[in-house]
Amino acid sequence: MSFSTVKRAINYLINQPPKIAIKPNQNAHLLIDGTYFKRTNCLILYFDNDLKYFQLLHYSKKETREEIIKDLRVLRQNGVNVVSVTADGQNATKSALKRVFPEARLQRCLVHIQRYSDTYITKNPKTIAGIELKEITGTINNIDSHLSMKTFLAKLNDWRRRHNDFLKEKTLKEDGSGWWYTHRSLRRVIFHINNALPDMWWYLEDKSIPKDTNALEGRFTDLKHKFRTHKGLRKSKRRELF
Repeated sequence: MSFSTVKRAINYLINQPPKIAIKPNQNAHLLIDGTYFKRTNCLILYFDNDLKYFQLLHYSKKETREEIIKDLRVLRQNGVNVVSVTADGQNATKSALKRVFPEARLQRCLVHIQRYSDTYITKNPKTIAGIELKEITGTINNIDSHLSMKTFLAKLNDWRRRHNDFLKEKTLKEDGSGWWYTHRSLRRVIFHINNALPDMWWYLEDKSIPKDTNALEGRFTDLKHKFRTHKGLRKSKRRELF
């Protein structure tokens, strides 16, 4: 085929994108996650884990509370009653969920928590405290019972107790004008887990609640492959690609 023929075929499809039909579900356990394309636009997916169906997608500049509220209201108006949402813990998602479905539970994605921990602890931590914390956080996504949860919390609390003074160590500026915590990365991990703890264990109470958003990872990979294949598309037409 000639270039012009291929271009016409692609434009025909882009200009007539398939419409997603929302399926009613009065007991929906959603996965909500977003991914960025060229760091300029974000695609948010709403996956119904019970129906194994993408109920909605939203292509925008970033994940905002107002837009997620609109999406959740669209789902509610079309017969979807959200019982739980598994997400990465962004304040926008949590706030939007409370606004539209105040009784729904927010399950923090355990994979996101573990990845966050790995990023700041690094692959090869240089301190004893870092090595020990990496071993503890490496079990997060394997917690499958109340017993393993209690074991994790006990180990984490013991780590905090033993390394409390270590975490408080400070580094002074050479001119004495200020200071910072020496082990900021480890502190970030602990604060992140502390913030997530209230919403980390709902899946142990209700087996219908997914503990992570892994079901979306394959879809994101597929979409990014298509995006790279058609990277010459104008910005105005990228929305229809998805």
